[in-house]
Amino acid sequence: MEQVVLCEPASGSCIEFTVFRQSGNFERQTVFYSRSEALSSANKLFRRAKEDSVRIWKNEETILDIRRPYGSLKGTREGRKIWGVDIRIVLEE
Repeated sequence: MEQVVLCEPASGSCIEFTVFRQSGNFERQTVFYSRSEALSSANKLFRRAKEDSVRIWKNEETILDIRRPYGSLKGTREGRKIWGVDIRIVLEE
């Protein structure tokens, strides 16, 4: 996580933290006001999912897209597993 280039949100901005399931469906969305809180939450999420490694699809100043590596998630809970996190800096409404 040291190489993440996501910036701290400026005043009037916040960090939108969106979690997606393997099926591609939206699971939940949270708002954070500091970069460290959002990254800590992503770490916790993937640790709870027992993922040792993740793929970073986008690493920019305003967007961080993290997903679990491809693998077989077949079984009774197929589609309900956490697939990825989208972290964006957006203007607060």
